[in-house]
Amino acid sequence: MKKAIIFLAAVLSFGVADAQLLKSAYFMEGSVVRNNINPAFRPYRGYVNLPAIGGTYLDFQGSLAFSDLFYPRDGKLVPFLDPRVSQDDFFNKIGINGREAYDFDMNVTTNLLGVGFYVGRSFFSLGWDADFAFGAAVPGDIFRFLKSGSNNSTFDLSSTEVSFESTSKVSLGYSLKLGGLTVGVRGNLKLGFMRANLSFDEMSAYVGEDKWSLDVDGVLDVVMPFKERPVFVDENGNIDFGRFGDAIGEALREFRPIGTGYSFDLGAEYDLGFLKASLSILDLGKMTWNNNYVWRGRSQQNLSYEGFSIIDGEPGEDPEMPSIDDILQFSGERLGNNDKVITPMQATIAAGVEFNLLGDLIGLGLIYMDKNREFTSSAQLSANLTVRPLSWLSGALSYTFENYRNIGSNSFNTFGASLNLHASWINIFLGTDYIINDFGKMPITKSFKAPIPVNQRYFNFYVGISFPLARGKY
Repeated sequence: MKKAIIFLAAVLSFGVADAQLLKSAYFMEGSVVRNNINPAFRPYRGYVNLPAIGGTYLDFQGSLAFSDLFYPRDGKLVPFLDPRVSQDDFFNKIGINGREAYDFDMNVTTNLLGVGFYVGRSFFSLGWDADFAFGAAVPGDIFRFLKSGSNNSTFDLSSTEVSFESTSKVSLGYSLKLGGLTVGVRGNLKLGFMRANLSFDEMSAYVGEDKWSLDVDGVLDVVMPFKERPVFVDENGNIDFGRFGDAIGEALREFRPIGTGYSFDLGAEYDLGFLKASLSILDLGKMTWNNNYVWRGRSQQNLSYEGFSIIDGEPGEDPEMPSIDDILQFSGERLGNNDKVITPMQATIAAGVEFNLLGDLIGLGLIYMDKNREFTSSAQLSANLTVRPLSWLSGALSYTFENYRNIGSNSFNTFGASLNLHASWINIFLGTDYIINDFGKMPITKSFKAPIPVNQRYFNFYVGISFPLARGKY
């Protein structure tokens, strides 16, 4: 049982890939990153991005924060399963009453190469990004089951799903300025290198006075570049979770694309001088994985354990409980031509309007962004103040109209900020949509405690450096 608990806690401690969508950068016209939000947005100058330093974007969105799962007790941080954390304290903290599910998504994108340049009224861009995405969805009953385990209770653990994906994206963009109207389009080729998805159509647990049972019907799809029997599959065709570390290491040595996808981004901006309005639709497409590299495992089990008692929600001494290996017994086979694994792209809609004051010195804007991920989605309205005090410097402050409790621990977390230095010889950008002012200390070693944003449910950050080319003439 401890292995199962550790597995679940690991999933919930993290929080799939999407575009680098930083709302606080929306009206910062000198920046390179805003082109990711709308292919019609053009920086003042062309640019060249070098590997890694060209831009790194981290995005996290979840139903729970770190402080919802770990609690200070006796000078230490302990997990919610610790007996010193009462059931009432934990359930009240996560708001479990009336909540059916908890979702998490994390995305990390690194720009490997990028270039943009002007040709007359046209602007061309070419980009190459590496993406890592991780997500999970768990029902509320999984917390009730782990924390309470009440006598004669049945817990519905269905709809549990965990997903991981490693991809790369090559994009080619074009925009054209026609008077006050600029239109843009971008085509994206997405290459898949690894993917794993674990889902349960049925998983229910019954806890009685001297017996408990577990019914499992789950599917695990693993896509890795192995033509022969994968490292994580044993001689009997069963998936061995203990071998996944070795499998990932070998997959990295065999690194090659085993999935392909295509998507399009469309955008437009209209400039009246004192007023600018824009609209974009991103990631319209899908991705298909090569069936010859898909290993599908299925687990259909009815587990039953007897001979122990539960007193006040706690099992008695030495109960016979299942391990993670008991629950996650998947017999697998290569998918071949029997079926297809297709993952849709997660589309995003972004719209904005900005009023310019004192020439172009100050901009007041509104941004609406409807962003979807594999497990979570968000539709947010934000206000934006952009200041351009110098021809080579701009800054922005944004405010998201949402209950701060959905984002972090205080109203300060609903503010974002960005800064862009766009001189003729270098372009530096850094920004976030959710400023963090509440850090906790997580013990890493006996003498070192790392500061972490313990109360954040939303978090993103972008930093990038590029080298400018010639200015556009229109």
